Amino acid sequence: MVLIAFCVFVMVLLPQITEYILPLGLRKDDHYSVSQPIPYNPYPEYNSAAWKRKWKGSYQSCVGPDGALLDPENENTAMKGYRWNQSEFPTPIFGSYEAWNLDKNLCVDPSSRYGVYGYEVNARDVDSRTSTNWGGVNWADLQSACLERNRERYNKWHPEPKKPTLHNQQNQQVELGRKKHHYRKSRLPGFHHRTAVILRTTIDMKYTTNDIHNIRAMVMELSLLSGAEY
Repeated sequence: MVLIAFCVFVMVLLPQITEYILPLGLRKDDHYSVSQPIPYNPYPEYNSAAWKRKWKGSYQSCVGPDGALLDPENENTAMKGYRWNQSEFPTPIFGSYEAWNLDKNLCVDPSSRYGVYGYEVNARDVDSRTSTNWGGVNWADLQSACLERNRERYNKWHPEPKKPTLHNQQNQQVELGRKKHHYRKSRLPGFHHRTAVILRTTIDMKYTTNDIHNIRAMVMELSLLSGAEY
């Protein structure tokens, strides 16, 4: 029975699978390579002429957990991904690559995504992938130093007004947003906004290795690599 099933697979199913997969471009060609992951750099062209017309100050690279200045193109410190040709993939049933400005031709696996943060396949030690002494990293100090290096980009003394959150004040929110949008357009270049990311947890939370890698990635990619925008 096993031999018969194998023959059916080879003679009938395999040609159909190959015929379907090949048009999807899940293979090496002149434009897409799956052999080695490459650094993924989603950040704007900081300090370019177009960027300076919009924002005050200048972007300054921040120091990473290994004590060196961060570079989103450095394969030793940046997340990486694989280039795939997904032109024949079906349209997502929810969400949008375009709305989030995501590169739909980039795929990641756990190793390429979190390898620079200590992930290693089948490793028992969460910190075994890199030489960084993760236990000795003071993430608060790194973020404070990053903000200090980029202090000219942000308006420290005039924070934006708090937005009301009650449902009966939605009209006020819309009007406030319109005024702020008009003000920003008329006062370019302007100070860059900063956004807070809050992680809600419990006192007895037991963090998994995946949690740790995610938190490291959030601090590195949102805060340190953006010049303290978060």
